[in-house]
Amino acid sequence: MKKITLSAICIFSIIAFNSCRKEPLACFNADSYDVNIGQTVTFTSCSTEADKLLWDFGDGTTAEGSVVTHSYSAYGDYSVKHTAQTKNGKHSNTIYRTVKVNAIYVWVGTWNVASACGIGQASYTSQITR
Repeated sequence: MKKITLSAICIFSIIAFNSCRKEPLACFNADSYDVNIGQTVTFTSCSTEADKLLWDFGDGTTAEGSVVTHSYSAYGDYSVKHTAQTKNGKHSNTIYRTVKVNAIYVWVGTWNVASACGIGQASYTSQITR
């Protein structure tokens, strides 16, 4: 009888302990979701019940931590993946948000204006940086 009672208490304790551990919930914010090439974005996790916070910025770059920064070198829409994970990685939760990176258009060149008899002529060159 003592063996059965002791075994039942041990099993109940294990179940109760494991059921009290809450699952991680991923959550994050960025200081901007619409940026220009080269602009630094700060990402802040608001995840709960997580021991490890992982980031994938959608351009092949990753990071770990509760507050991270990243800048993009090419224009486009990037899916940022944030994963909140337990210490052993057994439980995790992931959230995705899109960051739009805009191309920067830069005009490079000079205006050459020649005036003959009041008629103006202009020429210029331009370059688009993406």
